[in-house]
Amino acid sequence: MAAIKQQGSPSDDSYIELASDSSQNGNNGAGLPFRSLTISSSAKNQLRIRVPAQPYDAWVAAEVLREEFQGYLQSKPKQDDVVEVEEEEDQVADASKGLSEARVSLAAEFLGFVAARVAGPLKSSSYELGLLQSAWLHFHQEFLGDSQNVHLLASSLDAESRVSVLRSYYDALVQLEASDKVTPSLRQPKLIELAASGSAQIHAVFGGQGTNEVS
Repeated sequence: MAAIKQQGSPSDDSYIELASDSSQNGNNGAGLPFRSLTISSSAKNQLRIRVPAQPYDAWVAAEVLREEFQGYLQSKPKQDDVVEVEEEEDQVADASKGLSEARVSLAAEFLGFVAARVAGPLKSSSYELGLLQSAWLHFHQEFLGDSQNVHLLASSLDAESRVSVLRSYYDALVQLEASDKVTPSLRQPKLIELAASGSAQIHAVFGGQGTNEVS
């Protein structure tokens, strides 16, 4: 993979990567140029998402949505940033964990933000859908890996972050499935495969009615 930087551009976003594999789009990404779109919630909490650099309108659409997302973050009520932890010797592990959770939350929030735009009342462009696909791929590569198990990832987060991460993830999944753009696609659960082959049966069980919990 090669990288070049445009003259006169102050941002890391101006770097262009010439992809030498097909990992970005899942099939025909070989030789396509990409740029790193930087999003951040603080000086320490930043993410770079590889997005197509061509056509130029696709990059412009990505920059516009990034700026709208940054404005959205700034308009939110200020909260104690889990990243701002005193990195003393006995707190390094806590600081590292806080940074990791903050990065997951930031990536998921951006994923949900773009998914909401695609699903919104205004007709979205193919470039916005492409950005959603890029953010989805980044989330998988950065945080899920080969397991592709978002619930396992969410179980390591605090309760408030867990809900928002799962909601954003599945909001994005719904939009990508509707457009046949889920790359990478999710693995089908083994139980569903067995049920489809007739080797297992799935039944709904209803219970828990009322407030009497005495056995």
